[in-house]
Order: sequence, then structure tokens, then C-alpha cells
Amino acid sequence: MLAPHMPIHTIAIFGGGMAGLTVAHELAHRGFEVHVYEASRVGGKSASHETQGLPGPSGGRLPLPGEHGFRFFPGFYRHVIATMDEIPGVDGRPVSASLVASDEAAIAWPNGPLLPFNRRVDVPPWDIAARTAAIYEGLGFAPQDVARMAWFRLKYATSCEGRREDYDELSWWQFIDGDSPRYTDNFREFERSIPRTLSAMVAETSSARVIGDVGLQMLLGYGRPWENQDRVLVGPTSERFLDPWRKYLESLGVRFHERQRLGGFKRIGDRIQSARVQTPTGPALVTADAYVVAIPVEAMQHLLQNDTPLRDAYGPLQALAAWHGATDWMVGAQFYLRDDQPMAAGHVFYPKSEWALTSISQGQFWAQGAGPIAARYGDGTVRGILSVDVSDWSRPSARTGRAARQTLSRSAILQEILDQLRDAVDPTIDLSDANVAGRWLDENIVFAGPTGSLPQNRSPLLVHRVGHMRHRPAPRVGLENLYLASDYVKTHTLLATMEGANEAGRLAVNALLEDDGSLHTRCAVWPLHEEPYFATAKAIDRARHAAGLPHVMDRWPFSMTLDLVALGQQLQTIMQQPNVLSLLP
Repeated sequence: MLAPHMPIHTIAIFGGGMAGLTVAHELAHRGFEVHVYEASRVGGKSASHETQGLPGPSGGRLPLPGEHGFRFFPGFYRHVIATMDEIPGVDGRPVSASLVASDEAAIAWPNGPLLPFNRRVDVPPWDIAARTAAIYEGLGFAPQDVARMAWFRLKYATSCEGRREDYDELSWWQFIDGDSPRYTDNFREFERSIPRTLSAMVAETSSARVIGDVGLQMLLGYGRPWENQDRVLVGPTSERFLDPWRKYLESLGVRFHERQRLGGFKRIGDRIQSARVQTPTGPALVTADAYVVAIPVEAMQHLLQNDTPLRDAYGPLQALAAWHGATDWMVGAQFYLRDDQPMAAGHVFYPKSEWALTSISQGQFWAQGAGPIAARYGDGTVRGILSVDVSDWSRPSARTGRAARQTLSRSAILQEILDQLRDAVDPTIDLSDANVAGRWLDENIVFAGPTGSLPQNRSPLLVHRVGHMRHRPAPRVGLENLYLASDYVKTHTLLATMEGANEAGRLAVNALLEDDGSLHTRCAVWPLHEEPYFATAKAIDRARHAAGLPHVMDRWPFSMTLDLVALGQQLQTIMQQPNVLSLLP
């Protein structure tokens, strides 16, 4: 806690990505003097790029935009949406008005038609078995695959908090018994691809707790009448979100200092006296009353390697510095099409693509904002943008024998992405060379060495692997005036997303306000919402967990001929009998 005679007036925030901007937003609203120091440019990996070498702008149009990856705002996001509600957008409405619902998705199995599925199902929220069947039946899965999906998701939904904490020590693959011979090949590929496409997580090495939490939120969201399961922006991220946000923060007095990289701290006792930054003209010192570090985990670990006195003095920072395997790659590409190919009214998943591809056709959504792509961007010949996320950079392509991170040029990476898309869609979707007017790979992928060098990623993604929960620090690390705000902080979201970063920023602000003895209201922070239907079942499991007993569903051996309706009825029976605990061993 800060001493009462040392109030906080000036805050230096290091990192101008989602977490840092959230801290600036909340503190500026409360009247603090805020300075944001960003190593590259404001917005971080979320920022859009001005592309080069593509059909250039003409007739007053803007350059064709490039993105780190397509944006995705699931229904369970609350923190980032609340912030967006407060930012004036390009049309005078809040930037949240630039989000539109995507009510469809599709799976692309090789050499077949796209299999669309609706993002809303009219099934009671408690009936996870029937809900799973309604979503996945008809998508090429065997009945036993759908049953197993329901089985393990139902088990997770009825697990108590203590047992879910135990699941952090398991991989998702272990939790679902992924090596079981009962699974079909389609199911294995799907269960491997979904964590990858969510946030570059690997089913075999990533936490069952994190994948289970997010998967449950997605599953429950299919039937929540008050929320859209999936939302996307009606234009480029910077244009519709980040640029208006920066303009708004500047109107509140926030000052931005770009191309200034944090190099370390000077401290006296348990208090930071100043920070060292590297600027384009050389090193400089930054002084403030409080300091918030909102840089990515790999940058923070590099900082701690160079500032060993700081690292070694505080346990949470030692643990963070030793957090091995904390990142992976998930980077976007865009294909600019002369004739738009909407494909599906939402995201398309390619479970059998070696590089774990997902895509979305932007034109149908951007037209709801400023009009057709051809009218606003480029030279007027590009009518569609197929935005693709590449989530597995380590698996070799069957065609080339190379993984994405072993591919030696941008053009070769883009060509393989396009070829994998072509493998998965039928010929009625025109991805021919004649229809592709241009290609773009996120500029954070660089080839820094001579010709033939391997790519490097300047914006790797935090990945929560098995057992990482115990390494996640709180916003406070033991220093009077230093706070952490990044997606590696322990949050409810636990996922490297805009939502997780925004929540972490709010937690840092609340810690700072508490230490300052401030009378300002605290930032709202919400846990993941789960309907009360599972309360009784989780209470049963809480008692069993405390007694060292397994989950009650482990008493029902799984059968390949499991009746999904009967499984749902069994769960309903448990939830409707408050004294059922006495019936269970």
C-alpha cells in the first residue's frame, strides 16, 4: 500500500495495446494525468496496416487494409464491449455500434460443399447433450463423436470450481481422452483444430481449464436470447475501433509517446523512482507517481532478463520470468478478390488444414458500415476480402513438407495458405489466381536475415499451457507503485484476447485506486456467466471433490451407443433433486 502522504497524480503506462489503452481509458475518466509509452504503434497487434504492392487507392479511396487477423467478439465478452460503449465512433454512435451479428458458421471438409450451421439453437440451456447434437449433427461427424462431445462438455459444465482448478493440470486432450480408439478421424481433427483456431492453443498441451471455460461459454451462448454468439466489425479494426479510441483518449488529456521501448526501472527500496526508455534519439528517463506495465509476456520476460535485481527481488516476477513455452504463433493473411466469395455468413473452419486455418469473408459485413469494399478501398476492382487466420505454424504441409515457420518467403507462405483453402472448398468458390487481385501477410512476420532465412514473429500470442495458472501474477507484484496489466495477469477470461487484456487493465486500475486510497468508483469486473441450471450439480460435485471423490459422471461408463436424450434426462433428474447428494457414494 502507498503511504498516505504519497498520492498518485501521474501514471506512466508502458504498452499501448488493448490492456494499456484500457488502463489509460479508466484512469483518464477519473482525472489522472496519463502518459502511454508504446514501443511501436498504438493498438499493438490489434492495429490494422496500410498495405503496399496491392491495387493502390484511386478515386479518393483508402488503401486496402491488412489485419493481424480477423476480429472476433463472442457473446460472452463483457469488458471490452463495455469500453466500446463509451467511445464515440466514426458516425457519432459508440464504436460498439460498429459490431454486427454473425449468425452462421461453416465447416469445410476437403473436396466437399461447405457445411453451414446456425449460431443459435432453440434448446434449453441445461440440456447440453441435446444442444451439442443440434449444433454438430449434419456436419460429418459420427453419432458416437457427437455423443462424446456432449459427454465431456456436460462433465465440465457440472464440475465445481475446485475441480476445474484441478483441470488446469490436465491438457484438453487428456480431459476428453483424445487417444481413445473410439474416436473417428474427423473428430480427432476437429478437436485438435478448435483450440488452435480459438487462440493458438494446442489440445495436447494447453490447459483443460481454459479450453473448457471458453468452450462452455461458446456452447451456452448458442441459446442465450440476450446475446449474439458472434460479432464482427463493419470495417478495419483501426478505422472502426482503435483510431476513434485514441482520438477520444487524447480529448481526455492522455498523451501518447510512440517508438519508446521500456528498458528497465530504477528503484529505491520497494518503490520505483524512474523508468528507462529507449527512444529514436537515444535513452531517456520517465518519472511518474505510478507505473503500469502492459507489455506482452515475451517483452516482459526479456525486460526481466535484463533487470535481474527487479526480477530476483519479487517472487511473482521470478515466476513470470521462468514461465517457459508461454507463446505460440497465430497470424493473419488477407486475399483481395475481384469477385467477392461470401462462402458463409460468418467464420469458416477448416479442421483438416495442416496450418489450422479459419476464414471470414469481410465484404458482407463491411458493406453494413461504410458501403461496399470497392467503393471505399483500393482502385475499385477489389470487391471482397477473405481474411484468414493461420493458427498452426509448426505442422508440416503435406504438399511442401514444410511448416509455416519453416517456409522461406512471404509469397511461399501465402501460396500454401491459398492452396490449403482450395483443397478444402468446392470449385464453385472461386479462389483462382485470376480472381485473387492481391495477397497480404501480417507485417509482424518478418524475414530479417538474408534470402532463405526463416520467418520471425514480432507478435507471438500468449498460450495458457498445462499448469500455467500458478504462474499468473496478480496486478500487484510487491512494489508500492508498480502494476501489471497484460493478458498474462490472472483474470476470469484466462485467454489472450481483447477481452482478457481489457479485464487485466481494469484489475490493474482497481489495484492502483485501492493503493491510492481513492474515492473514485472501481472498474466493473465480471466473472464468466453460467446459468443457474447447473448449481445443484456443481454443489454435488463440490462435496464430492472435497471428499476426494471423482465426478459423478465417472460412475457412468461411456458407451458408443449413448442415448443423448437419456443423458440429458439423467442430468435434469440430478439437478431437480436437492437431496440427491445422499444417494451418491
